[in-house]
Amino acid sequence: MTAILPWHRLGRLADHESLQPDLGRAIRATIAFMVPLLLAAAGWLPWEMTFVALTAQNIAMVDVRGPYALRFGLLLAMAAILTGAVGLGALASTHLLAAAVGMGFMAVCGGLWRHLNSDYGPSMAISSILVFLLALNTPAGAPAAGHHMVAALAGGAWGVILQVVNWPFRPQHPPAAGRGGQLARCRRPVRGHGPGRTGGQRPPGAKCRRTRSRPADHAR
Repeated sequence: MTAILPWHRLGRLADHESLQPDLGRAIRATIAFMVPLLLAAAGWLPWEMTFVALTAQNIAMVDVRGPYALRFGLLLAMAAILTGAVGLGALASTHLLAAAVGMGFMAVCGGLWRHLNSDYGPSMAISSILVFLLALNTPAGAPAAGHHMVAALAGGAWGVILQVVNWPFRPQHPPAAGRGGQLARCRRPVRGHGPGRTGGQRPPGAKCRRTRSRPADHAR
């Protein structure tokens, strides 16, 4: 039984995943892409597999940071953007001028997202333009725009689930809420460490002030 279930190896894998965020991203991206692929191969996926898998993978690969509310809102916004890009590409696929205008609009939106958020904007711009071009090349064209948007929305929901399900157990990049308290403790005077009472040792508050002022010293 021990050979079948190597629990010590699974424990080491979990510890390694907590220290290496890239491993967690790879696992999420693999699950996000393979599940729709296997469901489509079995005939259980009623939507276009391409949009489901790509949308889920792009959302699952994002390494979100900050409070949980901000993370969840960002993931929902990404799912909405990818769904809109798919719908726009499908609607513009029947006319050359509409395709050119749509491509220009996606390029402007990509530059706007890169400008607004340097962490998530570049990947969002590339992903949205990719699914737009795929929808632009679909043979069904505009009549299937709603169907493709539902597929992208289902993939976005699957990617969000993969992100959210791990937060209660192993949160990614917890917000540094206690940093302000640590700085306040550094500024707080320490009893018994006044002039002549240090005993030749530096007070903890002075050590903290010296550590914080070190970048300014290097800047000079």
